[in-house]
Amino acid sequence: MAARSELKNMLATLGQSDVDLMKDGRDLVGREQSFKYDLIFIREDLGFSLTGVNLVRYLTRSNLVPKWCKFVVITDNAQSIGSSPIFRHLRTEILEFPLNYQMVENSVNATIESLQVFQKILKNLNQISPSVLIKSIVSIDPSKFDETHKDELLELKIKLLLQGRRPDLAWNISEKIALSSDKVREQLFISFTTGQKDRFMETLDDATGCEILRKGCIYYQTLQKLHENEPEMALRCFEKLEENQLQPNEIECHALLLQKVQGLTKALEYLNTKEAIKTDGFDLKNNISL
Repeated sequence: MAARSELKNMLATLGQSDVDLMKDGRDLVGREQSFKYDLIFIREDLGFSLTGVNLVRYLTRSNLVPKWCKFVVITDNAQSIGSSPIFRHLRTEILEFPLNYQMVENSVNATIESLQVFQKILKNLNQISPSVLIKSIVSIDPSKFDETHKDELLELKIKLLLQGRRPDLAWNISEKIALSSDKVREQLFISFTTGQKDRFMETLDDATGCEILRKGCIYYQTLQKLHENEPEMALRCFEKLEENQLQPNEIECHALLLQKVQGLTKALEYLNTKEAIKTDGFDLKNNISL
């Protein structure tokens, strides 16, 4: 409670007095009314199954926040969570606990900068024509941006150009991204969503040495083999993940692959070795079909 109050005081000092505090992100499950927040700080997992990463995904995919909402995930291990950056339209900032005033000020300033540049475009995203959309984003001048927000601008341009049906321009822009992991991720996204299988696989092969994208690449390879009706190869791909680091949903996925390839008995034997891992009373074995 003290940490949340301290954060609220820091925000008030920065002129951000309209602040709501929420104790537990699990209370958001099933929510229908959307929030109007421009910036959300999330304290990373404190022992619950709904991590900060999952909460960002839940809020954005359920359209519970505006398109221009910016997230800040606060974690005890910034290096670890930094290996799985979360993006919607704008960059999610990663901060390491405990916070200090400078860290909070930087996040607030980054949000203000993003809103000034991107809010108008994102607010009208579904109302303007592809040609006007492309003209709006290509005309943004990145010269005053720092390197982080130059990449953020490029990544937003890519998403909007894809919406404007210009994957060729989106790919050209992806080549300008400075951070290699972001570049590879965006190129995988472009080739995957536009059905360019050969380009997708080439990009995936080139990304195998990038540790930041390692888990994502394994997911993609697993999915690709399932699409090709090769469950044995899909299982082999998935088992490249470190067994002792699997999250509950990944354990469930592993069990379902085992069931498909080796049968129900093998899947249940595997889950029996993981029986202590439950999520809010949800038994993993309940999701294995009999």
